[in-house]
Amino acid sequence: MAGGKETPRQKMIGMMYLVLTALLALNVSKSILDAFVTQDEQGLEQNTRIIESINGIGTKISLGMNDPQSKKSAEEIEPVYKDLRKMANEVDDHFHNQLNELFKNVEGREWFKKDEQSQITSLADEQFPLDKMGKKDDYDSPSNFFGGEPGSESYKRGEELRLKMAELRDKMILRVASEFKYQGKVYTISKNDLKDRKTFEAHLDETKNPKKDALLDIYRMLTKEETIKQHGEEKAWHIARFYHQPMVGVVGTMTSLRNDIRMAQQKASQMLLDRMDTPMMNINKVEAQVLANTQYLNMGDKLDVKIGIVAYDSSKIYPVKYRKGEEGDYTKADSGKITIEASSPGPQHMEGKLIVEIAGVEEERDWSFDYTVGKPSASVALPDLNVLYIGYPNKVRAVASGYPPDQVKVSCSGCSSFSKKGEDYIAQVRGSSDKATVTVSVDGKKIGFQEFRIFALPKAQPYFVGKSVETSVISASLVRAGSRLTAKLPNSPLNVDYDVVSFSMSAASKGKILTGGDARGSSLTSKMKNILKGLGKGDRVYFENVKLAGPDGKAYPVGGLAWKIK
Repeated sequence: MAGGKETPRQKMIGMMYLVLTALLALNVSKSILDAFVTQDEQGLEQNTRIIESINGIGTKISLGMNDPQSKKSAEEIEPVYKDLRKMANEVDDHFHNQLNELFKNVEGREWFKKDEQSQITSLADEQFPLDKMGKKDDYDSPSNFFGGEPGSESYKRGEELRLKMAELRDKMILRVASEFKYQGKVYTISKNDLKDRKTFEAHLDETKNPKKDALLDIYRMLTKEETIKQHGEEKAWHIARFYHQPMVGVVGTMTSLRNDIRMAQQKASQMLLDRMDTPMMNINKVEAQVLANTQYLNMGDKLDVKIGIVAYDSSKIYPVKYRKGEEGDYTKADSGKITIEASSPGPQHMEGKLIVEIAGVEEERDWSFDYTVGKPSASVALPDLNVLYIGYPNKVRAVASGYPPDQVKVSCSGCSSFSKKGEDYIAQVRGSSDKATVTVSVDGKKIGFQEFRIFALPKAQPYFVGKSVETSVISASLVRAGSRLTAKLPNSPLNVDYDVVSFSMSAASKGKILTGGDARGSSLTSKMKNILKGLGKGDRVYFENVKLAGPDGKAYPVGGLAWKIK
């Protein structure tokens, strides 16, 4: 069967791996292998996001089956959605298993696992991330596993990948669009219409199919040309894709193909969802909810708790009426939020009405909330979790409500220093112990305490123009605007000051390696800035041997940064 042209995204991915493979063959830098690993991880993250979107469509269809207004249409499309899921899962399983088989041959173990229910792929063992591969640069094994001589088992194995995608393409399009009704008109697609992309597009134009764009997207994603040009020669698709592809690159190639499968499934599933009648309520979020008749327990009490789900439209605000107790007038809160004042201890009751729109009609739904206000008690809390960090001024907040401040004493056992600063206490610890205990006393009587673990500060990450290791591509204009490296703890509530002590920089441009040399401190040298000014699309820049110093002043290495210029 004739194939369709590769999409710009597919061409970009193919070109990216060709460039990386060429640089690898030249043994340019370990950073090249690290760049492969980064792109592999991003591909797997994208795969997870696509699958979560597909599963979300399934959830909406299931919810529609329980809504009187959308029940009939949801029941009609639900078996088709399941068929799409089954056929896509089977082909994706094949790609997943082939990749693991290759890893077993090369690394002696399967590297990935796939959850049967969610279909999400993850590492088979968290102790073996991609950068722990022993033979990242082995490019003979993939060539032999998916290539070889025509007619050989390995050749058939590689060719089968393309054939399975083409088979899935036809089955998926026919299952979702062989015959469907839109605005009173019936549209059909037959097997003969799919013999090649030109014939298929002509049929969609002739019939004025309203889903032309989505159907062509599915066709393009799952169509791989039987032969493609490589180095001026026509070669079988699978030979060109896997010849001299390093092991670390094969992960990205296979993940890219699996993403094509999932994006086609997502397109087809969305076409089904578009056919479902609008439900009585628009629901776009489903969350777990804990239901209990009280939120206050004394020692020895028992509490019955019910766990359920709540489904709602997160884009809407639901007004509410409320009152404290069972008598009196209601107060209305258009924002849907109310503030409860704990004015007296003991059991309390609040009730009201939630105003919602059901099938276009505004209705009121009763609600009630029972809670208990406790008497003053002592508590100790650490805003940055129950951990004290070595060499860092840890903030500790200790409260003894209901007691005069001059009678409250806060102390720390295991701290090297402990002093009051404003409303908080500053705790300093050393590495000589693995825990410390903060105690609150009133008139010599201990009324509360909290034990904290003692850890070293997490490792910081280097940043350049606000970008770090999570980013694989960067714009040329942004690179040229940079003048210094910075460092901080990623995704951390800790406000820790770090200094960049030293680093080196290099770049790959038009097949040449440009060395910027070493820099002391955080600022780029003039030579480094001149190199960055000359970089353009497709070039690469590397910051390596980055060393940082934290609050304790000790310098330590943190790796580096590698980006492709877009």
